[in-house]
Amino acid sequence: MEGKLKEYNLAYNGNFAVGLGLLAKGMGVYEELLTPWQLENDLRDTLAQFRKDNDYGRGIAAPQIGVSKKAVYVKMKEFEGILINPEIVYKSRKMFEPWDSCFSAKSAFFVKFRRNYKITVKYFDALGRKQYLDA
Repeated sequence: MEGKLKEYNLAYNGNFAVGLGLLAKGMGVYEELLTPWQLENDLRDTLAQFRKDNDYGRGIAAPQIGVSKKAVYVKMKEFEGILINPEIVYKSRKMFEPWDSCFSAKSAFFVKFRRNYKITVKYFDALGRKQYLDA
């Protein structure tokens, strides 16, 4: 397990994961130690505020709040939480084209994207446990 968490710069001590620090300085990047739980809270709170202000938004990635980590927080009907080191391990052949946007752009624009109808994502939760999400 330690090898998989290493991409996120985590140490695994058998019970829980502990953040070992961040990569860059400046441009809004944290300059202190950050645990997975702190990152999850920051992402959740930022997404919640955006949704409150704009009435849309399903997810936010760590780089969008200045954190150079492979992590995303999503809020959907069937799941809400952080995905650390997410990896798509299955994509359906069936596709669809929803309207989508990115709130990092600071403007309300929507474009159509081709998306797989179903995917399976392998990820680690804030406790370092391997999980799978079907969406």
